[in-house]
Amino acid sequence: MIKALLFTHRYISFLPEDMVAAELAAGSLVRLDIPWLVWQRELYLTTRRDRTLSPAAQFMKTLAADRARADFARAAQ
Repeated sequence: MIKALLFTHRYISFLPEDMVAAELAAGSLVRLDIPWLVWQRELYLTTRRDRTLSPAAQFMKTLAADRARADFARAAQ
């Protein structure tokens, strides 16, 4: 729906690059470079409470936790 609005009206939007990659490649959408904008957002790793994680999902959970610990340790220095 957001992409449809971009094509029918004079809007701008923040969208993940992979969501608009084809349109960027075709030239129907263009990226607006904003040098002063540093984009950061919180993301949450989530799962259902009543499910056991698969080995791959458990690996991703461990990887994310290890990365977070390393980032916090660097920031504390």
